Amino acid sequence: MSYAYKEGTVECWVRIERNPTWLKDRVGRRFFDGQIGDAKIKILKTPDMKLYVEHYHPISYIRTLSHDISLLDPERDHHIIITWTPAELILYIDGESAGRIEEKAMTSVA
Repeated sequence: MSYAYKEGTVECWVRIERNPTWLKDRVGRRFFDGQIGDAKIKILKTPDMKLYVEHYHPISYIRTLSHDISLLDPERDHHIIITWTPAELILYIDGESAGRIEEKAMTSVA
């Protein structure tokens, strides 16, 4: 199986409403859950008001990020962007970097 999407971007708009369903009941919500080529991306709100991102690379790893979204402006749309390369996974919220994971470089010793 070839992995053709070693780099990519997923973006969406979300609204973090302040209502009982989202806050008091601690319900999670799925914003994006899809396959892009052989890759899988999940973007969701956890019950504890974290934006959770999972990037699955079919060859070797799963990378995850989370970010506290409880302080985002309620009743306003927020632009969420996830971008990835083999070396990193980056989360942007409203144009600002909100999280990053960098892969450690693999080196060989002669």
